[in-house]
Amino acid sequence: MSNESQSVSRRNFVVGRAPPGALGAAAGTVAQGFGARAAQAAAPSNASDAATDGEGLYPNDVDKDAYFTKPAAITGVAETYDYDVIVIGAGASGVPCACAAADNGAKVVVLQKSPRVYSHGVLFSGWNAPTLVQQKGSEVSDEDIAAMKAEFMELSHYGAQPGLLNKVFAEVPEAMEWQYNELTGIGQQVMFMGAKSDDPKAFNYMVPAQVSRAYASIADDYADKVDFRFSTPAVQLVQNDSGAVTGAIAQDSDGNYLQFNASKGVVIATGGYGGNAELVARWMPAATTFPNGCYPEDNTGDGAMMAIWAGAAVAPLKSKKIDIRFYGTHSARTDIEKQPFLMVNDAGVRIGNEGATEMEQNNFVARNPSESGTYYCIFDANYGDWLSSIGQDSAILDDEKIAEYEGGTMPLLWEAGSIEELAGKIGVDAEALAATVARYNELADAGADADFYKDAKDLYRIDTAPYYAMVRQYTIGGTLGAIKVTDDCQAVSRTTGEGIEGLYVIGNDMGGLQTGQDYVWHDYGFTLTSACALGYAVGRDLAKA
Repeated sequence: MSNESQSVSRRNFVVGRAPPGALGAAAGTVAQGFGARAAQAAAPSNASDAATDGEGLYPNDVDKDAYFTKPAAITGVAETYDYDVIVIGAGASGVPCACAAADNGAKVVVLQKSPRVYSHGVLFSGWNAPTLVQQKGSEVSDEDIAAMKAEFMELSHYGAQPGLLNKVFAEVPEAMEWQYNELTGIGQQVMFMGAKSDDPKAFNYMVPAQVSRAYASIADDYADKVDFRFSTPAVQLVQNDSGAVTGAIAQDSDGNYLQFNASKGVVIATGGYGGNAELVARWMPAATTFPNGCYPEDNTGDGAMMAIWAGAAVAPLKSKKIDIRFYGTHSARTDIEKQPFLMVNDAGVRIGNEGATEMEQNNFVARNPSESGTYYCIFDANYGDWLSSIGQDSAILDDEKIAEYEGGTMPLLWEAGSIEELAGKIGVDAEALAATVARYNELADAGADADFYKDAKDLYRIDTAPYYAMVRQYTIGGTLGAIKVTDDCQAVSRTTGEGIEGLYVIGNDMGGLQTGQDYVWHDYGFTLTSACALGYAVGRDLAKA
C-alpha cells in the first residue's frame, strides 16, 4: 500500500472547534459523558478536607475517619415485611444469588437502587459445566485448573485469599450450568467461545448483547419466585443487640421507609464505589484523576458503607478496572484506539510504555496524570505503513471512520502541518511536545526504547506531515474489594475478626479475590464468573441453612 492509501485523510478535522486540550471546557464535557459524579479530578469536588489534603485518611481504620460515622437509626418505618433472604443489588452477583435462594425454597426480596437490573460485560467462564464439557468434548483437568489458579494468584500479586479462589473454581460448574440452562430456557442465545480450542481458559461463552439484558430476562422469569423491588434503595442495615444483621431498611420512590426482615441473611451486592469521590480518594488515591466509567453513575458504594456501619472490616487490598476508551458519549470503537503510538499527557510529555497492557498502563497513567483525564496518541502520515509492518492493518482508518471521529462536539482526532501547530490545536505546550517527539525519534533511530523499554518493533519515526493527535482517555471501569470477607463470603467484623452473623458480601463489593493494580480479566470472563458463582453459592447455601 502507498502512504496515501494508508494515511489519515488530508481533510482538517477541527476547523472552528475548541479542543479539550485547553482543558478547561473539556473536564465539564467529559463529566457529562459519564454522569454527574463522573469527573474524578485530583481534588474531587465533594471530597472532604481530609480527603484532599492527605490528612486524616485511614484506609483500613474507618473508626478514626469521620466520613464513616454510623448514622442514627432510621425511625418512622411505614411498613415492615418478613423474608428469609434479602439481596441488596440486582446485578451479576445479586440476581444469581436471589434466584438460587428462591430455587432452594427461600422467600427472597431484592432491593435495587436503579429502576432496572444493571451490570456490565458479556463473557463468562464455565470450566467443567456439563454443557460446556459437551461443547468442548473434554473436561478441564485438575492440572490445568491448578495452573489457572496459580496464574490468577500471580496476576493478583499474591493478595487473593486462596480459599476464596478455590471456592470460585469449585462453584463454577453448578452455577454456570444453572445460568446456561436458564438463559436458553427463556430463549436467549448463548455463543460459545473457542469451543474447539485446547486452551482450558476457552471454556467460556458470551451472553446476548450485554449481561444487564440477560439478567433482566432472568429476573423477569423469576418474577413469581423473587420479589424484585426496583427504585427501592437499601439505606441502612438492621441489627439486633448482639450485632447480628437481621434486615434492611429501604426507601421507596415516594420517600417512605420500609423495613425488610431476613430470617436467614442479608447479602450485599451493590457493585462498587466508582461514583463516590470520597471513597475513591481514600481507597484508590491513584485513581482520583480517572473519570468514573462505572455505569450507572449512582454506583456510589452504598453497600460498602452500610456494611461498615454494621461493623464490617475494610478489605486490606483493592483492585480497579481501568478502561482505555474514547469520550464516553462517542460511538467510535476501532482497533486503532489501543495501538502503541507515542502517547503524551496534557503537558505534552511521554509517560510510559505504550505497548503495555491496560492492566499495566494504569500505573504510569496515575503517576503522570492529565488534569482532564485526556491523553493523546501522536502519529504522522506514515502511520499506516507502520501499522501494516506490525500486522495491524485492521487498525488503519478509512474515510467513514474518520468522519465518525470528526463528528460531534468533542472531536477525537486533530490534523496539523507541524508538531507545533498540532500542539496548539490540542492545547499542550508546543516546546514540550516538540521535544518529546524529537526524543522519540532518537529512540526509533537507535532501535531501542531506553526511556520506557517498549518493544523495538513498536517504535517508528514521526517526521512526515501531516501530523495527528488522537484522544485516549482512561476511566475507572470498576472498583473491586471494599469489604473483607471469609472464604464463604461472610462479612468480617473489624472488632472480633469473625464473621458478622447474617451479613454476606458478593460481587465487586467483596474483598479478598481481586487484589492487583488492575483486575484480572485476561480472557477468563473471570470477574463475571466469580460474581455469578459466588452469588449463586451464597443464595443456595443461605436457603438451605
